[in-house]
Amino acid sequence: MYPVGDATGSNAMAAAAPTSPQLSVVIASTNDGALLIRCLEALTADADPARVEVLVARDTERTDGLDGTGVRERFPAVRWIDAPPGSTVPRLRAIGIAESRGEIVGLLEDDCVVSPGWCPAAIRAHVSPDVAIGGAVEPGPYAKALEWGVYFCEYGRFMLPVRKAAHPPLPGNNVTYKRRALTELSSSPDGFQDVFVHAAWQRAGLKTSATPALVVWNINSWSLRHVTVVPYHHGRGYSAKRFRTKSVGLRVVIAVMALGLPVLKTCRIVASTVSRRRLTGQLLAALPWVLVFTASWSVGECAGSLFGPGSSPSRWR
Repeated sequence: MYPVGDATGSNAMAAAAPTSPQLSVVIASTNDGALLIRCLEALTADADPARVEVLVARDTERTDGLDGTGVRERFPAVRWIDAPPGSTVPRLRAIGIAESRGEIVGLLEDDCVVSPGWCPAAIRAHVSPDVAIGGAVEPGPYAKALEWGVYFCEYGRFMLPVRKAAHPPLPGNNVTYKRRALTELSSSPDGFQDVFVHAAWQRAGLKTSATPALVVWNINSWSLRHVTVVPYHHGRGYSAKRFRTKSVGLRVVIAVMALGLPVLKTCRIVASTVSRRRLTGQLLAALPWVLVFTASWSVGECAGSLFGPGSSPSRWR
């Protein structure tokens, strides 16, 4: 089970707002108020107001799910950032990072519940020289095989136990950064796209790492569109950005190769899960949905390589 915490931390945070926090935690919020409340309950209960600030960035048009819940009143010490209409998750992250003040910046999403001790663990972790330190994303109480399918495709490589590697994969919804590394980045109209930032740092020889001390539980639930429509747009946007400078001929070759991604990605997911010796039963039940998800992503990558991003980058919610 995952810990939920309570809202008492928000009252303590209100008593002493930090003038120079050690840690800023930016939450990109695109889901309903019930998920956001659970996220903030755990986080604010864990946040020392003398060291930590919490920021929630949310599209001003996404008032659905917040009206009548009293979320803002319940967490008065949280800094609420009203992002421009149509803001994607990467844009929400970029806006939150720009508004934050801490020497360490953590990124979460509103469907994640942090483990007890997450905030002090993040501060301790950055005693190291690593520019980025990520953690684990554990499954919530999923009720359907489809939900498990989305989990394995999106977060399976981040589940416990955390693997030691020179360049470990870092989850965009459970990662922390040194501010000095972020301030050196060039601004992008696409927002803060973690996968490209991490790859650039690793190519530059900057060290990143992952620690089991930083754990979040993903508590979202997903519908059919999350294994059909959403992966397509993510795959198309990713491929278009990654290969946009390549020649037409090479992009055609890449598009053809992308058609083999369902098999390749599914094999990687199976190998990663089996090697951890846990959740294999859930994976077996979810395999049909894993194949649907990876097929949708594959078609998206193919389209992105051939025709560019289209409207896909604006669909990341």
